Amino acid sequence: MSELPIGWADTTFEMVLDYVQRGKSPKYAEKSELPVINQKCVRWWGIQEEFLKFIRADQIDTYAEERFLREGDVLWNSTGTGTIGRATLFQGLETADKAVVDGHVTILRFSDAIDPNYLFNFIKSPTVQNRIEDMQSGTTNQVELSKTEVLKAEVQLPPLAEQKRIVGKLDTLSARTTTAHTHLTAIEKLVKKYKAEVLTLGIQGQLTSDWRAKNDASWGQPERLEKHVLDVRYGSSAKSSKTGKIPVLRMGNVQSMELDWTKLVYTDRPDEIKKYQLEPGDVLFNRTNSPDLVGKTAIYRGEQPAIYAGYLIRVKCAETLLPEYLNYALNSSVGRTYCWQVKSDSVNQSNINAQKLKAFEFVVPTIDEQQQIIDQIHSAFSKIDRLSAEAGKAQKLIERLDERILTKAFAGELVPQDSNDEPASVLLDRIREARAKAPKPKRQPRKPRTMKKKPTLASLMDNWPSEGVTFEELRGQASGAYDQVKEELFELMTGDQPKIRQEFDTTQKMMRLKKVAS
Repeated sequence: MSELPIGWADTTFEMVLDYVQRGKSPKYAEKSELPVINQKCVRWWGIQEEFLKFIRADQIDTYAEERFLREGDVLWNSTGTGTIGRATLFQGLETADKAVVDGHVTILRFSDAIDPNYLFNFIKSPTVQNRIEDMQSGTTNQVELSKTEVLKAEVQLPPLAEQKRIVGKLDTLSARTTTAHTHLTAIEKLVKKYKAEVLTLGIQGQLTSDWRAKNDASWGQPERLEKHVLDVRYGSSAKSSKTGKIPVLRMGNVQSMELDWTKLVYTDRPDEIKKYQLEPGDVLFNRTNSPDLVGKTAIYRGEQPAIYAGYLIRVKCAETLLPEYLNYALNSSVGRTYCWQVKSDSVNQSNINAQKLKAFEFVVPTIDEQQQIIDQIHSAFSKIDRLSAEAGKAQKLIERLDERILTKAFAGELVPQDSNDEPASVLLDRIREARAKAPKPKRQPRKPRTMKKKPTLASLMDNWPSEGVTFEELRGQASGAYDQVKEELFELMTGDQPKIRQEFDTTQKMMRLKKVAS
């Protein structure tokens, strides 16, 4: 801003913050009385409590009083590509009286002379958000917004009375745009719901009832998939590379019933290419994934030469079954319900093998009627997609409107200045004076810490509790990162002689991991 409005002052976050601190890295429990807010919880509109985690009960007393969140604190995501820079104004939780943040979130606590709503909206504005990339340090996926950068960030500060007028005006305007956002978001949810209903109506024959009446055709009985396929085969288990001759499609490339040709890996091995080469019309079935995603499918349409990886099953349809019809059938409520019923579950992962896939039962009408169903679904999806695209355009327009409003607010153009307001410079002088008079806190000498090396998962087997442990408890005891512990546990739970099994604790309403009796 080249020239400040009357009564405004240039300052920094350091000047207006009473407390700024990144959270600690907690030791987690399945449940406790103290929730921890992580990056995923922090949304511009508030705290998304479904993503809360919990701190182990024996760790709660290690938190100093100032680390517990207070109403009016601003929580600022301080690490991670895609999440860094997002903030929220903390106004308490519905599910707990106290909360802390983890090491990826910074707490900003302002002096009583500053309106936290003003500073929160300032962080939200393009004035700050457009500078986040310059403020952060680190490499891709490991970016960080350091405390030093936060403290030296510049802020244009109006008089306290004008801060409140700006916040009041922003609240009024944002209420209107929030209502519009809510309606448009509802359309996005309806799009998914309508598409799911169209698929189900198609696979149940309700979209083609008039066609059958005109063509003297009848709707058949459910049949097993294996009657209508030529081949069902697992993909390659060989290691892939970042570069190579042809792509190896993985489960991440199967998205929304289509193939996503980004984030590819490759192979140069002639034997693998010959054995797993895909042909147009092959249906790829994701056999291993999270419980909600296992069973997702897509059709290979010959976009470019490719093979497929081991977590996928390739299905070659016989002349009696169109690949598009199978793709829709497996993604309809009929197919999704079947997958949910037959999946085998392990830690955070589900599996559906080829035998279960071949046992899937659904009605397979004549080829002519299959094509009619496909055409009807295509037509309905096109109309729904047009509605979704219009809603998306409207969302972007509202987002631009929100940005314009915030830009005007922090340029002093949203509300009028009042010459009777106490200037911000006087406000800042008062803060300096109060800080100068405040007693300096005495630093307590730190006790030397000795780090105990955590045991590996396998070494814990001899002393495994008879009542079992939860996965979160296990993570606190075993060495290694989350994925490493999960992978090692998966190996102990699978194979010819599993050493660990899952058992649902009906009293505690949680899954426990128990040692298999030898």
